[in-house]
Amino acid sequence: MIILKGAGSSSFEAKFIEQQWEELRVSHPPLGQLIDDLWVAMDVSKVCVVDHVQLKNMVGALGRSLRSGSPDSVRRFKGWTMQFVRDGALPADKAAELDTRVEALNHA
Repeated sequence: MIILKGAGSSSFEAKFIEQQWEELRVSHPPLGQLIDDLWVAMDVSKVCVVDHVQLKNMVGALGRSLRSGSPDSVRRFKGWTMQFVRDGALPADKAAELDTRVEALNHA
């Protein structure tokens, strides 16, 4: 289980978001692992989204979008990993690895 980084980790919203992530881990384990790996790899202090609970919700929304098969979900995921790299919050090599994994999941 991934614990929220930063402020608001004991809030109702944070707990609700963690429940959603757990549902994603159970319903689609490879996708849950991908989202967990993205979260762990990020330096949240450098992300353009300042509120950590909001950031966790946004990352979770990327996972839920991928799970639903939304046509734009892979493009959106890659756009955010690129933004995290620009922010200095995610190493470029890790972003490339995650992008490759999301492509593989999309074609599975």
